[in-house]
Amino acid sequence: MNNSTLKIGFIHNVFPVLSQTFISKEMLGLQQLGLQLKIYSLFGPAKGQNDTVFPQADRVHYIIPTLRPFRLIAAHFYFLMTAPLRYWTTLLFAAKHRDSARLGKTLVALITKGKVSREQRQDVLLHFILALPLAKKLKKDGITFVNSHFADAAASFALLCAKILNLQYGVTTHAYDIFAPQYNQREKLLRARFILTCTNYNKTALLERFPELAMNAVHVFYHGIETSTFLRTDQSANQHIEILSVGRLVPKKGFDVLLDVCFLLKKRGQTFKCRIVGDGPLLQHLSQHIEEKGLQNMVELVGAVPANATKAYYQRADLFVLPCVVEPDGNRDGIPNVIAEAMAMQLPVVSSAISGIPELVVNGETGFLHAQRDVQRLADSIEILMQDKNLRHQMGRAGRQRVLAMFDSKVCLQNLYDFYIKELSNCG
Repeated sequence: MNNSTLKIGFIHNVFPVLSQTFISKEMLGLQQLGLQLKIYSLFGPAKGQNDTVFPQADRVHYIIPTLRPFRLIAAHFYFLMTAPLRYWTTLLFAAKHRDSARLGKTLVALITKGKVSREQRQDVLLHFILALPLAKKLKKDGITFVNSHFADAAASFALLCAKILNLQYGVTTHAYDIFAPQYNQREKLLRARFILTCTNYNKTALLERFPELAMNAVHVFYHGIETSTFLRTDQSANQHIEILSVGRLVPKKGFDVLLDVCFLLKKRGQTFKCRIVGDGPLLQHLSQHIEEKGLQNMVELVGAVPANATKAYYQRADLFVLPCVVEPDGNRDGIPNVIAEAMAMQLPVVSSAISGIPELVVNGETGFLHAQRDVQRLADSIEILMQDKNLRHQMGRAGRQRVLAMFDSKVCLQNLYDFYIKELSNCG
């Protein structure tokens, strides 16, 4: 196989979704560099959650929304007739590794668009039933290699489709799919030709959890950001210090911790404005927290803004705070791209020393890192930055230089593109 015949099918859970803009940019960037790829997604984004960074949603093949009983039966009959050995082998594999005993009800719920639990959605035998129309589509599209984004249901579909088509597949892991419980995670990863991930912390965790993995089976590629876009034009001259935080309003971002920090700063007599840009399921909870703490005049929940509008918030801010935490089930961030964006905009960063964050933020040089949920020390660091303009500018400049050196999207994308071409040039 050469570059002209290589064609990768990327399987996503939901695409393109607003909370995963970095994936949309990766898909676009690889296409622009010349990688032949097609995008398949189990589901489409919910209303209002579509990522406008990816303008080609009409080119995405949606798996579950296009599911029809006749098409399902026809796909199974097709592979039963054309590849009977692979069909039965794949079916037996799925049956052996299934997780649920409610297959019939789950299938009916999916077809009728009823409610399906997370456990039901992970049943690999259900995945086998649903994956064959996708496998037929992959064959029709001339796909030569399959790559899932996230090691959850998307990886299960990639494994099954590759198995019945006699192809190889890869898995791109991020964060929650590594640390939060997943079904058949070992099988998905050990059978993959390679595993890509976005932090060295993730790579270490994978190799420790699955010692059977070869060291060279896991490869690290940072997502990167567009450093030419996130470029500060001048320093802010606010009457009061402005603190910025950006992210989806979910527990792992630590926004509840940030509000506790703001309350402590208020008690210490500090005057400031904190803006939290983003939307999510914790919106009402955080709003109530703000009222209970009497922070209405100090903290603003901005809501969701388009990706191209966030720069204005970085531009007016004096420092960036994102006190990420590890959720009880292990879910956590890798390296939030918003931290890299803030650093590119020459903002000192105050965050948590968890996951891959210390790979980008250098404690004492580009910002401050503390143990998760350490409200006291987070507030101390913010106070230091509030009172020392020169330190803010010094850390901000150092932060941009670090992002330029290791997190520029052009370099990161080129490295990823080169990997695919080199790794798969002899893929048969």
